[in-house]
Amino acid sequence: MKSANIIVVGGGIIGVSLAYGMAEQGEKVTVIDNGKGVNNASRGNFGLVWVQGKGAGCLVMLNGLWKLLKNGRPFWKNWGEIWNCN
Repeated sequence: MKSANIIVVGGGIIGVSLAYGMAEQGEKVTVIDNGKGVNNASRGNFGLVWVQGKGAGCLVMLNGLWKLLKNGRPFWKNWGEIWNCN
């Protein structure tokens, strides 16, 4: 049986992002998900990131969001390899 220091409940975008970040910091992380496919919270809200609201008039925030999205590209490219998905 595998052991973990941290258990993340939910394999949606938030849960997986948190788990990935903690694993990058050297933590042993286990993600528990119901495995019922794509009809959960991340899909339910479409995982949308909007520029309206706080970011619309704040270039610093918009630039920060762009950097986060751009820097996440290697993570998404390696998604299947990291999580052993086929």
